[in-house]
Amino acid sequence: MERIISFISTLVSLIADSLALIFSFIILFLLILRTIQAKLNRIPNVIDVPLILSINILCIMIGKILIQTSHITYPSMKTYLQNRTSIKNDFSCHVRAYLLWCFIGILYWNYALLTFFRFARIIYSQHKYLHRLSSYLYVFVPLIVLIILLLILPVFLISSGIQITPTQPYCDVVFKPVGYIVYIGVIVFVIPYGMICMFYFCIARFLRRTTTMPLNQERNRRDYRVIKRIVLNVIILGIVSTPGVILIILYNIDNRFEDFTYSITWPMSSIAALIFTIIFPFITTKLCCLVKRNEVIPVVENLQ
Repeated sequence: MERIISFISTLVSLIADSLALIFSFIILFLLILRTIQAKLNRIPNVIDVPLILSINILCIMIGKILIQTSHITYPSMKTYLQNRTSIKNDFSCHVRAYLLWCFIGILYWNYALLTFFRFARIIYSQHKYLHRLSSYLYVFVPLIVLIILLLILPVFLISSGIQITPTQPYCDVVFKPVGYIVYIGVIVFVIPYGMICMFYFCIARFLRRTTTMPLNQERNRRDYRVIKRIVLNVIILGIVSTPGVILIILYNIDNRFEDFTYSITWPMSSIAALIFTIIFPFITTKLCCLVKRNEVIPVVENLQ
């Protein structure tokens, strides 16, 4: 029974990852194509911070899906089809697990960075360096990559932090003892989710207590609506991830949940990636227009 559940969950993961990868490539292609078309037609304000951050997030998502498929989904499916479970506990296996978690962390921290841009444009409207594309492209995005690589590195360096999973043919951060996965979870999920919620509540409070010029007020309300959609997306992803969290807790209480925990956790990540990819183009009006419209549209400030 457990083997059947593991096979079905791996198949679900494969399908979800495949769909998420296809959608990501389609959205990325459309964004780049519409941007090139707009630039050729000399339409102003096409390349801006939200667009570049969105393209960056999609590229990271594609990288995450490819690593997860090659490191987890494909070996698991191969094991079930060939009825073999042998895997080398070598350095490359540990590196792939480390890179997978780094990509997940970089993904959610960049999602928080997209929220920070809206936050900075409302709360710190006079600090122009926080609104410049160069600040995000050459400072914030590389800084996030460096921070995540360094924060997750201790788990990789500790000999017992990443091991071959007891019931699956891949390396992963160990779920028991729970300290390693809690540390990773705080870095990868809790901190960026917390920042997104903090930015949302700060902006909501600021808009209720501040009267600005009509143009800025309308732009601020658009930014607030964008962050509200991001928070809603985060809540949906959190709900999808809840079964995995519950199973990890149960596994640390009772070993009978071991196989089920490792079988379900990563398929939940694949489903979350698919949901993320579907919802992402609708976060902002500009992204939605760039993806949906067949003709070149005039992208101006009021569409951001």
